Amino acid sequence: MVRGVVADSIHRGPLRGATIVATPASELRDTIFHSAISDSRGRFELNGLRAGRYSLSVEHPLIDSTAIGVPTVSVTVSRGDTSVVALAIPSAATLRRGLCSWASRDRFGGGVIGRGP
Repeated sequence: MVRGVVADSIHRGPLRGATIVATPASELRDTIFHSAISDSRGRFELNGLRAGRYSLSVEHPLIDSTAIGVPTVSVTVSRGDTSVVALAIPSAATLRRGLCSWASRDRFGGGVIGRGP
């Protein structure tokens, strides 16, 4: 089992309603789609995973609007054990640095995030 929490670093709180997807590593023969939805406290639980390595990814409309996702986390699942993970949307400062090459020279702290049609 994998248990964890997803944080919204932009708004400094839990990320409610996020879909967490566990994708098996190539050597793992697991053809079942594993996902969970985070609750109001950002907590989630993925059950029924086989022993082996998985990559955890997060999907949420807030992430789609920034065009930058939550960094994927690798987790190793052991039979009978619970793995605990923490996932988070990058902070506004991190997003700004990633999107704006000149951000380190800007002393005003402004920025615009989004994408056009």
